[in-house]
Amino acid sequence: MLPTKRSGPGILGNPSFRGSSPAGVGRSFSVGSAPRVRLLFAPALLTLALLVALLLLPTAGAQSPGVPLPVAAGQTWQVASGYNTATHTGEDPHALDIVRVDAPTAGSALRSPVDGTVRYVSGDCLSVRDGLNRSHLLCHVFARQGLSRGTAVSQGDLLGTVAPAGFANNNGLSHIHYAVHNSFGGSSLQTVPFVGEYALEGRNLFDDGSFNQYSGLTIVSTNGMPDVGQPSPAPPPAPGSEPVFSPEVIALAQTEPDFLVPGWNLVGWGSDAPVTVASASIADDARAFFTFDAATQTFRSYRPDGPPLINDLEALRKEAGIWVFVESADGAVWPRETTATPSAVSLVRGFNLVTWGPEQRDIESAIAPLDGSVVGVWLWLPLERRFVIYRPDGPSFLNDLEELLPGQAMWIQMKSAAVWQQT
Repeated sequence: MLPTKRSGPGILGNPSFRGSSPAGVGRSFSVGSAPRVRLLFAPALLTLALLVALLLLPTAGAQSPGVPLPVAAGQTWQVASGYNTATHTGEDPHALDIVRVDAPTAGSALRSPVDGTVRYVSGDCLSVRDGLNRSHLLCHVFARQGLSRGTAVSQGDLLGTVAPAGFANNNGLSHIHYAVHNSFGGSSLQTVPFVGEYALEGRNLFDDGSFNQYSGLTIVSTNGMPDVGQPSPAPPPAPGSEPVFSPEVIALAQTEPDFLVPGWNLVGWGSDAPVTVASASIADDARAFFTFDAATQTFRSYRPDGPPLINDLEALRKEAGIWVFVESADGAVWPRETTATPSAVSLVRGFNLVTWGPEQRDIESAIAPLDGSVVGVWLWLPLERRFVIYRPDGPSFLNDLEELLPGQAMWIQMKSAAVWQQT
């Protein structure tokens, strides 16, 4: 049985989706109705609009530039509920409910899929009207502070964050409802399918009338690539499967600052050194080292057993963050020099992988010198294999990063370039 419809926007169209994202593993969800925006239109006008749309449709299988997913570049999302479901019907048949599969959905940044103007903002939905006078409706999200009707946005701009399960009328599953509506005057009309100029990440998603069409489709976002953050804050692709932690590993990780657990570790670095020299003490235990080139928003890597041709990381730089993949099931101890004195760290617009050098500090005080330029800060917990996050514009209950410790590395995403005076 579908839950009782609530007043105001409510979403997700598949009445029995078993989530495949971290937010929904092994759970079944009953989901609610799509947002109802007041419809005021003449049947003749709608018929004419549909005929024009049919004439403009590309041939089946054609690739179009289209629109990107409304999330940061590099992230992987999956359609949980597709076209023509119990609640994706009426004026809303071409809506898609999407969940993230490479990290938790809740708390993920929502980004504008188009250049346009914000036309609608509520407690759980917002819409952006594009240059063709169509509205891109995004629901089950928290709009960022300051976003209001009439705000001009560009593709890739931050619009808000995805609400956690049980919030923003999402009926227990964290997800984004995305639909493109025709509009007339101040009203939204029937949705258009994601085809032609609205092909989703270049994929034409034609409507064949089947139930829950495109459910399970997995898509990688290119929204804003590369200058607003590619890749998303996550470890590089793992070179192998990660082992289960033993009690001994857990104990060492909790007591030994220089200990690295099996699998991915994100560590700080405090001096300039050739990577071959810096990594020599753990070369037998670590399979790969990655740093992040903020200028090009790409990783550089070094594998101790790899051929020189594929190793494009030559040196570890002071104040850089380093991803280390430890292959040994026993973990490894890597003594590292850290920066204990105040320093000035240059940050670019987009993602930066850097080290916090000074004394222990609460996160708000630590980033205060950046004067509102921070989008978010991500700190990796290796034993839990997840990030804790702080977003200045995010709801307080989504912020679980509270402090920084000397020598910790982190992702920090910036709205604009700045110099971080770490004192």
